[in-house]
Formats: sequence, C-alpha cells, structure tokens
Amino acid sequence: MAVEVGDFSPWTRPDFSRKPMDTTLQTLRPGEPDDLILLPEDATEIGMYTKPMGAYPLISIWLIVEDANGYRQIITLGRSGLRTSEWTRRAVPINKRLVQPLKIVSIQISEPGFGPSGTAGSILIDDVFAVKDGADVVIESFENPNIWTVIPTSSVDSDSLSLSPSAAVSGSFGVVFEFGKEANHGVRGIYLPEYGSALRVIASDSFLSSTGLSVGSYSLVEISGVLVIVHIVDSVIYFPTLDPLGKGFLITDLNALISHLSSVNPRTRKTPNEIFLQLSELGETKELAKELTTMTGTSGEVAEKQTMLAEVQNDPLISAGWKALTLVSIMISLFMTTMGYLVYVVFLSDRA
Repeated sequence: MAVEVGDFSPWTRPDFSRKPMDTTLQTLRPGEPDDLILLPEDATEIGMYTKPMGAYPLISIWLIVEDANGYRQIITLGRSGLRTSEWTRRAVPINKRLVQPLKIVSIQISEPGFGPSGTAGSILIDDVFAVKDGADVVIESFENPNIWTVIPTSSVDSDSLSLSPSAAVSGSFGVVFEFGKEANHGVRGIYLPEYGSALRVIASDSFLSSTGLSVGSYSLVEISGVLVIVHIVDSVIYFPTLDPLGKGFLITDLNALISHLSSVNPRTRKTPNEIFLQLSELGETKELAKELTTMTGTSGEVAEKQTMLAEVQNDPLISAGWKALTLVSIMISLFMTTMGYLVYVVFLSDRA
C-alpha cells in the first residue's frame, strides 16, 4: 500500500504499532528529490554516444525523459540495433508536445524476448547531449557516476556500472555498462533515482515472519510487474484496511513508489484507489458516507468509522466477547472437576 506521507494520518489504536503510527509513517519520508539532469530550454534534439562491445542486432537503446507535467516518454535512439563496435553519435528530434523543461530519467536497452533470454554483453556510453541552435550541449558527461543506479534485474546476479578512461569520448571518463540475460519488465539499464536507490517501506510483522527478513533488511520485490529494491525501515502489527494474515503487507510513500516504477516502465499509471476523509462533525460524517455510497454504487465501498465501531459494540457475539468466553471456561472447569471426582469415587468403590 502506498500513502501520501505527511498528508496522511490514519485512524489507529495503540496495538497497531510499537510507536505512534504518525511517527512510524515519518520513517517513509523520502526527502527532497536528488539533483536532476535537465535539458536546456528550446532544445530540438537529444542523443548520446555509444560503443557496443559486440554486435547486438536486436537491442535498441532508449532514453526516458520526463516533461514539466510529469509525463514520461520513451525516446528510441535508432531501431536498427547495435551492429557496429565503433563510437556512434545517436540523436533524434524531441517531441514538440512535451512541455519543457525536460529531465533525464533513465537509459535503457530493450531486446525482444521473455525471461532470462536476453543477450549478455557490455556497452560504453558517454556524453548525453541536447541540440540547441544547431550545437551540441553536453548535459551528462559521466564524470561522476554515483548519481546513477543500475536497474535491478535479478536477486542472484545483477548488471554493473563502472567508470573507464577507455569509455570517454570527452573528459576523463565514460561509463561501461555490463548486462546479463535477465531483464526487468523487459529492459536493462541505468536510471537516476529521485528518492534514493532503494524504496523505503514499512513491513507488517506477518510479512517479516513469512519472509525471514527484519527491520533494516534490503530485498528485491515485484510491484506491478516491476522489480524494485526495498529497504525495510520499520514494522507494524496492523494498518487500516490491510489484512495482516497470510504473507502480510508493505507500506510505502506514493510519490516514491511511482518514481521507482516509472523509471523502469514509463507507462506506469498508478492512481489512488482509497481516500481517507477526516471530518469534525459526526452528523456530517454520516451524511457524507450516505452520499458517497450513493455516488459509488456497486463499484466502490464506503466505510465510516463511527458506524463500524457502533456495530461492533452492538454485536452480541463481539460485545459479550471475553465475558462469554470466561463463562464457558468456568463451565468447562466445573465439568472437568465433577468428572474427576466421579472417576475418583468409582475407583474407590471398585477397590472396596
């Protein structure tokens, strides 16, 4: 479950978590986005230099960009595959419909196929540039690769990113990207994580029990078909609307989740499917619940806290609760005591 951390304060009870729930949720705060690589205003083309260390005729190179409205688009730098082992300048026009300024999200390689059937190899990359007024403007020279992260593809083996002077078109260094057969949602590559390379999550106790993980652990999980590295920063016992039974659940920040997913799959369109409303007047709450129920019909479900609590208190099986259980326990104890005494009497009479 993904929530808007900072704007979300759920109804809770002391037994839901070991710390106040608001305090626990604050551990998900991703902070401000890291530095971004922006294209200059009015750029007409975008591209980069590549040098495959082999022939990969079925592999295409993609640049993923995001415009000012948050729309992410795949820009294909040629569709003829990587057939030459020479440095190649690859550039294509920028879609005029994208609202500038644009920022770089990821560099990906795509190859047809399913499962671990991709071609393993390596490619040198340097000087991502934009074309403005007919001149190349380098916007990423890869002199500091620490801002880039490899897209995770497998928990067993992973692709790698390193610096090398032999990979430089200009400057001191360029990037060597080595990739294996595994892919993540059909792609391999590197990306610029806005909120850190791992997605911060809170795990339920049942999730930790079923996986053998603990607070502080890192793990690779699949969310909406995309592999994401998660960092478990805290744990809870219960959380509103989530069932802790079975394998449990994870909670994370909504914006951070969308950023991680769309860095791999820019077509990701995750929208909220639960809305929590906090109102001051009880009468207003009940009236609004009725109106929302009418509006959503059978396509949604409206749950109103006060009504649900009242139903629990009025349910004889629940309200009796432990009282009924205590009475049953006393009756069972009396029955067992009586039976024990009768057995004792019968035993003595037989001996007599």
